[in-house]
Amino acid sequence: MNAPVLVVLCGINGAGKSTFADSLAASPDLQTVASLNPDRLSADYRRLEPSLTRDLADIRALRHVAQEIHRLIEARESFVSETVGANIAYRRYVSTAKQTGFFVRVMFVGLRSVEESIARVSKRVTLGGHSIPEADIRRRWPAVHANLAWFAANADLLEVFFNADDGAEPRRVGLVRQGTIEFLDHGALPEVTRALETLPRA
Repeated sequence: MNAPVLVVLCGINGAGKSTFADSLAASPDLQTVASLNPDRLSADYRRLEPSLTRDLADIRALRHVAQEIHRLIEARESFVSETVGANIAYRRYVSTAKQTGFFVRVMFVGLRSVEESIARVSKRVTLGGHSIPEADIRRRWPAVHANLAWFAANADLLEVFFNADDGAEPRRVGLVRQGTIEFLDHGALPEVTRALETLPRA
């Protein structure tokens, strides 16, 4: 019997995770598994209950996602979960999933700088997307890369993608298997390179 799979799709604000998630969901091996996206769930709550504030909708969505993650891990059902990855919650989820027999695949979508992240979010807002305070983006930037290093050491597979915002699919620029890294483009994401360069090379 094949092991259940947890796919953590994480990365920088404005990097295009949700768009990437849509194409990922179309892949044959993931079409039938649960997909958890707190941002879209929050938007659904606010659409159904217009008086609900963004903060309360976000809290409700995160609580629901956490409950679903625990349920799916306990049931040993494969799933995809999307997150920025700036806190330690997903370290706990990954550890619990691995203890339960999951294969853990982390897909990280990065950007070159925090300024690029801020600009991407601003552009998204002009197109009708949701805003994120600049202070939050700057606060999350180092935490996301610190967690990326943890995922590299603890996930079964880590894939790093760069989204150039040129209409093309995100490009894979790094791959970590069994604690060893292969940089396909060493200079694409400088902060990622700094976070992972101490790993043994494949």
